[in-house]
Amino acid sequence: MSCEATFSGRPNVSCMSVWSRKAIPSLAGRSAQPSLQPCYHASTRTLASRRLAVRVRAGAEGAASRQQPASAPSGTPHIQAALFTGTYAVIFGLALCLAPQQVFGLLFAAEAVSSGWIRVGGILFTLIGWQYLGTASGDRAGLGALGFYRATVWSRLALSAAFGLLVALGESPLGLLVLSAMNLVGAASMHFALRRSGISSCMSGDAAGGTC
Repeated sequence: MSCEATFSGRPNVSCMSVWSRKAIPSLAGRSAQPSLQPCYHASTRTLASRRLAVRVRAGAEGAASRQQPASAPSGTPHIQAALFTGTYAVIFGLALCLAPQQVFGLLFAAEAVSSGWIRVGGILFTLIGWQYLGTASGDRAGLGALGFYRATVWSRLALSAAFGLLVALGESPLGLLVLSAMNLVGAASMHFALRRSGISSCMSGDAAGGTC
């Protein structure tokens, strides 16, 4: 009996059996073939993620190397000169503050100048020496001008306090408090300017270290 000739409305068992014998092996053969496409996509994604990780790691290492300042040798002539100038300025300035008449009298007539004004000069001399030392230390650490900026903060704070002490002891007139207040404002402005730039004003540590 031919499958094409049976359209009586009843299911033709022979036709169904023939169709099933032909269709089932072909479907089984298709399902037995392995699908390589998901594995290919998975390996592609893995390779891309590895390449991305390598690029991110290389970029982070490059940024870290750029952020690390190159330190200068301690024996550099200009650093040695700055350290020498700062050292003797601090020593001589402190000596003027501690023994004004005796130290000032080594070079000048101490009777013509009061001890208070000699101490003012000693404080200013110490401030200059402090800033020399801060600049040299920062340059030696590879921080450049940051050493000077930091030194101005703390040296001017010390100057402001010392001027106020001289006025409190009665060795200098009240007008010196104006200079004390100006240096206090200047030190505070530099401190907050450094903080706005993301830089610490601590004398020690790297550019971003510390909580001063």
